Amino acid sequence: MIYLLIITKVVISGGTGFIGTNLAKHLISKGEEVTILTRGENKIDGNPGYIHWDPSVEKYNDGIEGADVVINLAGYSIAAKRWSTRVKNELVESRVKSTNYLVKSLERWNTKLFISASAVGYYGFRGDELVDETSSPGQDFLSSVAKKWEEAAKSVKEDYVSILRFGIVIGREGGILKRFLKPVKYGLSKKIGSGEQWISWVDIDDVIGAIDFIISNDLKGTYNVTSPNPLRNREFMKIISEEMGKRQHVSVPGILIKTLLGEMGESLILNGQRAVPRRLESEGYLFKYPELNHSIKKALSQD
Repeated sequence: MIYLLIITKVVISGGTGFIGTNLAKHLISKGEEVTILTRGENKIDGNPGYIHWDPSVEKYNDGIEGADVVINLAGYSIAAKRWSTRVKNELVESRVKSTNYLVKSLERWNTKLFISASAVGYYGFRGDELVDETSSPGQDFLSSVAKKWEEAAKSVKEDYVSILRFGIVIGREGGILKRFLKPVKYGLSKKIGSGEQWISWVDIDDVIGAIDFIISNDLKGTYNVTSPNPLRNREFMKIISEEMGKRQHVSVPGILIKTLLGEMGESLILNGQRAVPRRLESEGYLFKYPELNHSIKKALSQD
């Protein structure tokens, strides 16, 4: 028998970002009380509550006591800037400090479920190896970021923690898709680098669907939140081009990516993971958009 978790109040850190905004709107539409932790003035529709927070302080925030579910999505964008030593430190600290902040507060809350984000970068670059939630971590920078992020989340009681390892998220208004649209428009889309590297992707609707599924069924543990159908870069680019009605003319050489973006470009674009959502599927989650062409078609129609 599946146990259904009845919730009334959800707190989201990082709730004004791409995933957080869509998640908050979805939960509000279901009648849940949503409170967003924010450091800025960004607001979203649906009238959620807002509480200012400063995760660098790492102290208890009594303004959000009583949450049934806490969802941790906070962290600087991994692809916003070229990775200098300073940027690398910011990427780690923004994730670990915000998680530590929540964990300190969780010690006082009667919270039923703590969901904390991570990424499939946890697995490192594995070539063609198929990885699931039981696979070991990698040894590169992205892997170290994910490991430290997850360790911080698990420092609270593990029996009510769910770790979500996201693939790259596809959606019109955010995620990685818009980074591909301009080069595809001008035919610079045949492949990037060798084109053989794997991309573990997921539609934004399935990100929200998976989180809702995990909350509703009170699921604990680690889950890959990715489509069951990862693609090689050349296949990924071909599908986007076809859905945009554009012809593929020119490949982007790997050396150009390394020159322009350095280690960040190599890790995020030229390497990749072939990750699958084995645990989500075994629990019974049905993907709305398991095929990339349907996800891209839907995203492009949302003008």
